[in-house]
Parts: sequence; structure tokens; C-alpha cells
Amino acid sequence: MKKSKTLVIDVSNYDKVVLTFVRDLLQLLGIHSKIYRTKRKGQKVRIRDKIYSYNSDLYSLRIHRRRDVSKFAKTVGFTIKRKMNALIYALTVLSI
Repeated sequence: MKKSKTLVIDVSNYDKVVLTFVRDLLQLLGIHSKIYRTKRKGQKVRIRDKIYSYNSDLYSLRIHRRRDVSKFAKTVGFTIKRKMNALIYALTVLSI
């Protein structure tokens, strides 16, 4: 089986309006991103053997395309050094 060489930047929020705003800002920079609903209201989740349910929908904004991930790293990046280092390392390993 061939391993996939994918790199995705993902940010999650319960407020879809916030993610839409971020998507629009990224689009102004020429970075393509897409919003997905990742969890539905009422969906059950087990955390440390206790069952919880989501009170509202959870959304994720994802940057999939390699050129867009690379452009994000160069123009936006992360303020958290650990995350920026991980992104640079992943881009280097994938030779993007």
C-alpha cells in the first residue's frame, strides 16, 4: 500500500461565521480553503469512558492543496513556534 503524502491545515470552531470570515481573508491572499461540518449537534462522543453529546454543530476550515499550504506558511504562518516548526518540517519532508 502506497502512503499518501498529504498535508492539511485544520482549524475548528463552533461559530461558522468566524470560519467564513477567516476563509474570506485567506481567499484575499489567494489561499483556497473549505469549511466542513465535522460534528453534528447531539452527536455522542466518549471521553475517558464517559459519554457526552455536542451542544451545537462543530465546523472545520481546512487548507488541502499543497501550494495553498505552502503559501499559508510563507504569508500567514503560526504565531506558536512549535506549530510553525512542525509546518516547516512537514513542508520540507514533502519537498513542497
